[in-house]
Amino acid sequence: MNEKQWLKVYIISSIFCIMFLLVSIIILNEKGRPLRFSNSICYDAKLNYIHKNQELLAKAKTIVIGSSMGLNNIDSDLLDKTIFHDVINLSSWGLQIGEVYQLLKLINLSNIKYIIYPTQYIDFTSKKEKTINKIEVKKFLYHKFSLYPYFYTLSSFSRNLRNNINYSKLYLNKNNYTYLCFDKSGDVNYNFDNSSYIDKKLWSKPYLEQLNLQTFQTLIQLNNYIKSIGAKLIVVITPLRAEILKNTKTKDNYDIYCKKLKSLSSTNHYLYINTNSILNLKDIYFIDKSHLNNKGAEIISKTINTYMKKSKYE
Repeated sequence: MNEKQWLKVYIISSIFCIMFLLVSIIILNEKGRPLRFSNSICYDAKLNYIHKNQELLAKAKTIVIGSSMGLNNIDSDLLDKTIFHDVINLSSWGLQIGEVYQLLKLINLSNIKYIIYPTQYIDFTSKKEKTINKIEVKKFLYHKFSLYPYFYTLSSFSRNLRNNINYSKLYLNKNNYTYLCFDKSGDVNYNFDNSSYIDKKLWSKPYLEQLNLQTFQTLIQLNNYIKSIGAKLIVVITPLRAEILKNTKTKDNYDIYCKKLKSLSSTNHYLYINTNSILNLKDIYFIDKSHLNNKGAEIISKTINTYMKKSKYE
């Protein structure tokens, strides 16, 4: 074959390979693999969850949103049976306060009455936002046609090859910390207790990261935004193992964090609930230093409801 013929074969082969991969991505997405928008598989899985649960989001009155403190430590189905109604959980791993604000601005909140933000010290150590194409994400969330997520997923496939190959083992095993099969409300509640699945190395490592004080300004901006759409913010500090606070540096920073959130609640008029100080949960409710099992998540959700009633914040 001459040069032109080789070029033609190369172009046709390349097009065929790209089309084959795109079709494969579509098929995998139908079977539960998330289309990609960022470097966080959990965040992208939650975007796919929102995309597939538009009716649930449209009728929602309460949004739970935060890091894994919201994803794993809240029982939204239980909340739905309390003073809160029509609850949907939009939390994902590692979501910092700036990323909470970023995502909420992409969503129609016109029917939302409450935003519950479960948080922990680590969520206020970094001021960042996801590197995403906000226009394309919003189009995807609201079912507007776009090829962007398919091509982005294709481009990210090789970068995340190992995780893609081991997807079932990593993200579909309910006894794994990285389990990503959200329930109907968007939660992932852990049902394994003190068993062989628990990594004891995660129990006692202290938080040594410094607080980023700019994150509290972002919280104020978030609260102002929530008030502007006629909703109310509820900031919930989720439990931390007492052992962690024996580290002096962690304890000092943790106290600053709690006092700052409490102080801001008075001046900015959001509801502050410190379930760590209220409950002093025993280790039987933890699967590591800050993540709870399903029984712990139930207790936190009941506590939020109880303090909501006492506060008359309705």
